[in-house]
Amino acid sequence: MAELAVFQNINREITERLRGLDGINIDDIWQLNQAFPDIATEVLQNAALNGDTDVAEIVDWVCGQDSLTSQRTLELAFGQPALCLYKAAHFYLELLFWFPSRTAIHSHNFTGAFRVLQGCSLQIEYDYRVEEEVCRHVYSGDLRPRHIDLLSPSDVYAIRRHDALVHTVAHMGNPSLTLVARTYSASKTVPQLNYYRNGLAIDTFRNQISLHRQAMALEALSKAGHPDFRTLLLQFLQRGDFNRYFQTVMNLSHLINQELKEEILAVTDPLWGTYGEQVFEVLEDNRRTKQFWASVPRFSDPRKHLDLALTELFRSREDLIWLMEACYPGRESESLFEEWGKKMELSFASGFCRAV
Repeated sequence: MAELAVFQNINREITERLRGLDGINIDDIWQLNQAFPDIATEVLQNAALNGDTDVAEIVDWVCGQDSLTSQRTLELAFGQPALCLYKAAHFYLELLFWFPSRTAIHSHNFTGAFRVLQGCSLQIEYDYRVEEEVCRHVYSGDLRPRHIDLLSPSDVYAIRRHDALVHTVAHMGNPSLTLVARTYSASKTVPQLNYYRNGLAIDTFRNQISLHRQAMALEALSKAGHPDFRTLLLQFLQRGDFNRYFQTVMNLSHLINQELKEEILAVTDPLWGTYGEQVFEVLEDNRRTKQFWASVPRFSDPRKHLDLALTELFRSREDLIWLMEACYPGRESESLFEEWGKKMELSFASGFCRAV
């Protein structure tokens, strides 16, 4: 399979480039992350990928292996699915499948680059200004879009560490495919934050697996109809920090009705005040976003997918047009919409990447 040979070459080329660095200790994670984005970007840009990646061939190869390279745990997976193709000492190569959806707005505790293989991805970059530190790795602030771009097959984008790249990516394709070359997470030294439209920013990866398992234990108690479920849930929230509060509400959102929500807010208000209510604002926004994207595949017109993505991302057409004209001075917003619409049509017409 031609693509898999190219993936092997990418892995080999990055490894050789890292070995050839002068004056940089790649075993030092800080120095590695300074150098890696430029190397990964150049290697992915030069890779002989023609944009005709065959999804079925990739799945056939994956299912033909007796065992795969070790994969990320399901709780930490990013993609639908995420497939780790090759692992090296300082980085790994990952192929991400995406169906119509949008990532959370997030920063990174790793570096690298990604290349779009199929489909189109609408990327919005943001600036975030911290106004208050709620607790460790939890902030309240002001989130504003600073750049917008439509990424299509062969486009490559560098991933730089922490707040150098705060973005969301709306994936459009059935599926779209993204190839990522990245370093390993530096979660112990650099937080990876998720940002929300009401201004909250939180490291949802901190203690994520433990909190997920604890929520599952509480859910088991609820499923059993045990009378102590609510008491134990409220005690669990009162004894923890804001990160525990946030992740537990997200993990158990399907069990929280209006009555339980009011109980939760009553016992946590002395701890978190209005920030406790903001978590439920995030929860509602997430629900609306999920419902919105679930409706996108019903439309067969690629331009409609683009229009829907822009509608979900921007509260008003005026905000969108202002950003586009700020990012592309001298260009009329309508001509950009037309150009992007044509890109969408070309992308959806190639390979198996098309609307449902």
